[in-house]
Amino acid sequence: MRLIYIEAISAVVPRTDVSLDVKHLVSNLDEEVIRSVIRPRNLSKIDRFTQIGLIVFERLKNVMTNDDPNKVGLFIGNDLGGWSYVQSQLEGLIRTGDIHAINPYVATAWFPAAAQGELSILHNIQGYSKTLSGGLLSSALALEHAAQRLLDGTVDLAFAGGLEAPTASATVDALVAEQRIFSDFPAVDAGCLFALRRPLGNPGIYMCISRPRRTPEAALDDIETVWCDSKEIDVYLPKVSSRDTIRSSGVERLRQIVGTHLKGKARFQISQVEAGDLGGAAFALMLASVITHFESDTSLSNQALVFGTDFVGLYIAVAVIRQ
Repeated sequence: MRLIYIEAISAVVPRTDVSLDVKHLVSNLDEEVIRSVIRPRNLSKIDRFTQIGLIVFERLKNVMTNDDPNKVGLFIGNDLGGWSYVQSQLEGLIRTGDIHAINPYVATAWFPAAAQGELSILHNIQGYSKTLSGGLLSSALALEHAAQRLLDGTVDLAFAGGLEAPTASATVDALVAEQRIFSDFPAVDAGCLFALRRPLGNPGIYMCISRPRRTPEAALDDIETVWCDSKEIDVYLPKVSSRDTIRSSGVERLRQIVGTHLKGKARFQISQVEAGDLGGAAFALMLASVITHFESDTSLSNQALVFGTDFVGLYIAVAVIRQ
């Protein structure tokens, strides 16, 4: 059983009472939250999903105390990243044909690894780092890759999770076309990062993560030894809109497979993440909510299963263990 110690978690999502915009299909972070961390000059140079990354990391930076910068890594997943920075410029370029419609900062603001780059520079993180884009499993892939690099000694401290700002109008239109978002299940600005280390032997929350697998059963087999003495396992499955019939049927199929595989030990729980479509950050946020729930509700069992899928044939399972 290859465990990873979860030292700290930081997450940001919009308040649920914030009014929606763009025809009620978008839920944005409060601008004041962003401006409280990022200087106005930097706001003009980076995309919104990178801004979210800086906010999330602000609450984790103190985890780095005596760590060698060369042994600290960043592992960030995103499905869509952010398009808010570049969309209006691209529209201007198409409309006018003038290359000056695109400003020089687009090169560093509009690419999937932008958040990883900005965080590395700002916080002097010099170790092995990767950005992973794998649909709705992006943050799960980042967590799994971070776990592997911790276990093989490549890094001693890993910051891993997902960042998304799928709220530019072009992105929203694409999500509507995919039938992923609705008025009661909007696209959401969100981010979540974990500070992870190899087991330290102290009490706390640990995780055991499967490899990315092509069947749910294979993902569950990867972490099977965790459940050997368990009488009851709290299980959390992906949250999708009830109006998303294709993905809802996929979640129901997972429920049946997991229930059968765990031989009656599964106690299915409702995810505490209620925000909406969180894109590639969804898995990390669900995992974070489970751990927060663990810490506040002692009626839960000492073990939980968080199960994710990209809904196109890839699966990852995480066993959460309270020791």
